[in-house]
Amino acid sequence: DLTVETGVSNGMRASLESGSIITGAKFVNIDYYADAEPAQIDTFLDYPTIPTIETGLGQIQYKVETILDKVNNLPLEDTVTAANSALASLDDTLASLDHILENESTRDLTRQLQETLSELQTALGGLSPGSGIYQSLDASLLQLNRTLDNIESLTVAPTEDNTLSRLTLVTTGSDEVIEQITKQLNKLVDVVKLMDLTEGAHIERELMLVKVVARDAQRDEVKRLVDIFRGRIIDVTNDTYTIELTGSGDKIDAFIEALSVTEIIEVVRSGVSGIARGTRALKI
Repeated sequence: DLTVETGVSNGMRASLESGSIITGAKFVNIDYYADAEPAQIDTFLDYPTIPTIETGLGQIQYKVETILDKVNNLPLEDTVTAANSALASLDDTLASLDHILENESTRDLTRQLQETLSELQTALGGLSPGSGIYQSLDASLLQLNRTLDNIESLTVAPTEDNTLSRLTLVTTGSDEVIEQITKQLNKLVDVVKLMDLTEGAHIERELMLVKVVARDAQRDEVKRLVDIFRGRIIDVTNDTYTIELTGSGDKIDAFIEALSVTEIIEVVRSGVSGIARGTRALKI
């Protein structure tokens, strides 16, 4: 006890550290801190109790866990909730989705996430690259970045069941990234069932509206391209065409590239919707 008491008086403190942010494993670390506040040993059930101290890593972990909780809840869960509450009419659904995209909390989440990622990068610079803590935190940070970067499109629409909406998420990444996204979606209370369309034959379509400059000789060239890609010109002025095109994402991308013959004024894409071929279906 005298030895422990001497160590405490010289700055010995205990702290709870994270062994793995992903698995949640923790361990107690005992070390000396020169700037520790004065403290004395307490006793609990006749055993000496070493004073504790909160480390910078613990604070960082708390911030990461807080941000991950927000990522789990936004924007997917809020999007589904807003869509379910707006099934009365298509106009209401579109208005609800616009409100979510412009929501101050969504923009604030992006700002907070960027700030926290920056703080984590700075903190990693002060740790030894060979340490287990460094490698675990660095791997978790990389995984979080990949998950956020790989979400390409998100669409929500009513279904034949007026109590349910269908959300289609398009993403790319390694098997590990896809597995993590799937697990996060399955945790959401509003998710009734999830299906990976790429596991079997399926059909995918996307709608695009594009407005282009169409003057003089450009008008015939643009109309020729529209016919080749089986699109439709749905609005005409003296200087512009507005074109509607439906197809796979690759077809949409190829048409945009072919429009280099003129100037694109505006592009609106709906995002991908998909359905399985044959008898396979997403049903409860």
